[in-house]
Amino acid sequence: MPDRARLDDVRAYIRSVEEELEATRVKILLNGTESGQFAQVDPRLCARNILWLGHLWALNRGGVRSQMSLDEFIAAQTAFFFAALRPAA
Repeated sequence: MPDRARLDDVRAYIRSVEEELEATRVKILLNGTESGQFAQVDPRLCARNILWLGHLWALNRGGVRSQMSLDEFIAAQTAFFFAALRPAA
């Protein structure tokens, strides 16, 4: 079993990578909302939703995977997410 200090280091590294990726997504979402290409949304919440959509596939062994392939999941989630970002007509 790994020692506690090593496990804490790994968790801290994973958090730092997630924060860096979130910052990039927030910047993209802010640019899209400010330019009018995206609906007015909470960019931090949307950035976290993107992360959790990926985790959903990885962590939900039976539910989602028994219903569709990874490619179908990606296509469905991408369509869902972009539909939510579409500005009102």
